[in-house]
Amino acid sequence: RDFYGYFRDLAANFARATKEDPQPKKTLVVDCAGGVGALSVRRLARELPGWLRLQVVNAPGQTPGVVTLNEGCGAECVQRTRRPPAHCETLASGCSVDGDADRVVFWYRRHTDGAFRVLDGDKIAALLVDFFAHEVARLPAELLRVGVVQTAYANGASTRYLRDRNVRVLTAKTGVKHLHAAAKQAFDVGVYFEANGHGTVLFSDAFRDHVAAANDTPRVSGPPALAALAALASQTVGDALADALLVEAVLAARGLSYAQWDALYEDLPSRMLKQTVEDRTVLRPTEESEARLAAPASLQRAIDDLVADFAAFSGRAFARPSGTEDVVRVYAEADTQHRADDLAHQVARAVYDLAAASDRGLSGVVVDRASCRAWDVMRALREGSSVGTARHTQTGETVRSSSGF
Repeated sequence: RDFYGYFRDLAANFARATKEDPQPKKTLVVDCAGGVGALSVRRLARELPGWLRLQVVNAPGQTPGVVTLNEGCGAECVQRTRRPPAHCETLASGCSVDGDADRVVFWYRRHTDGAFRVLDGDKIAALLVDFFAHEVARLPAELLRVGVVQTAYANGASTRYLRDRNVRVLTAKTGVKHLHAAAKQAFDVGVYFEANGHGTVLFSDAFRDHVAAANDTPRVSGPPALAALAALASQTVGDALADALLVEAVLAARGLSYAQWDALYEDLPSRMLKQTVEDRTVLRPTEESEARLAAPASLQRAIDDLVADFAAFSGRAFARPSGTEDVVRVYAEADTQHRADDLAHQVARAVYDLAAASDRGLSGVVVDRASCRAWDVMRALREGSSVGTARHTQTGETVRSSSGF
């Protein structure tokens, strides 16, 4: 059923935002993660203009193959593993939502080398803020505030790209509720997305008034379909279907392919690890930023020293206590994957040494403390030394250090 005209309104705004039918017509593959969101995708597909067709993959009970919710598919899986979703391995492009369709990431096969590429929440934010900043500049109005809200986990290359284009970037605490509040308070056009594709664009009343005035002023034409594009974005919560249509409408308006969108910037390689600790409250972030620790001060100094060693290689790292379990999340990035891994492992070792780490191990590796420390296991596994065994949590396999990791 079309409750409250939701699907009808989405499709109508999309049609108004894309007045000219792109040629050729397009099929957008939607990986539905084995969740109930597939029902909404199918219902929306019946309302869309003829040039855009939605092809549902990984719906509950769909053949070929039976999928379990989020198993090998869905937005978070694709964003984290950088691998094609199940049953999409041979497809050229598409998008993935999560089970209840509040997150979306896009993906495609690059023609030049066949590489599987993911266009995640950071890339979505860059595309949308570029578009709206350009269109707002065309409005005959006083300055409207356009900007992006990110978390500390946003890729540093995306932050650099935005700032190089004079886009104001704010950092909020992890969690959509914090991003939403910051975007609403700080901007007339506030774009926020987590890397997993959860986000939206918020518009102030002042923005809507200026768009309406521009369209009503003789000899002054407002940006084409800008009001319809703004109406696509949910103003209350992340909505994967609305976000997917907004992205497709902006790409059509700009005449961009996925590859051209992807070329806005190149992500820095990154690594995220989890270190189990006895008591996560030992780590206390500062009030200003969750990417810096007020306590233990010795741990923050150690992290600063490690990052300084990687400064010439675009190194960045931080340690943050989980909000739900006794683990510390370590994030690091650098100009190569090897350096990002190395920096992450060194920060994880500092957490182990200075923050009362538990015997249960580091980021998917079960460690026998009697044999060696977590860091030594990670280093030995990487270098191929013989120091025992570890269990890889993604595969469930027992991996001997002599085989590498």
